[in-house]
Amino acid sequence: FYTKVFFRRNSTCNAIVSDLVCYGERKNIKIKSGRVGKTLISVPMCPKATDMQETTALFTCDTGASFLHSIMLPVKCSYAPCNLGFWIPDWSEDNYWDGENSYSGDYWGTKDWWSFDERGDKDNWFRGQP
Repeated sequence: FYTKVFFRRNSTCNAIVSDLVCYGERKNIKIKSGRVGKTLISVPMCPKATDMQETTALFTCDTGASFLHSIMLPVKCSYAPCNLGFWIPDWSEDNYWDGENSYSGDYWGTKDWWSFDERGDKDNWFRGQP
């Protein structure tokens, strides 16, 4: 646990609370993705706070006044995907993601050029090796 400071009211009031910090090495897991023709992909997983709980903190202001306010604090760490991404299977004919609807996030999928070796050492999702 570490100390975290929350600010309210234009940073004139603050509360000091204990904050959970998640530790661990990044690791890759292999999962089968898709509902049709399951495709093996490798997903980079990082330790993250995955369970939050609402609690009450005592805020003290520069004027000496105090008040209680609810805040959300992490209470559990788990491995979760490092980055969000999406997958378009080879058989898809959905053109929604082309042109003006193109998605600017990380792509992952079944094409050879999605693979880690072809794209280089980038921090997003890539196709798993069998």
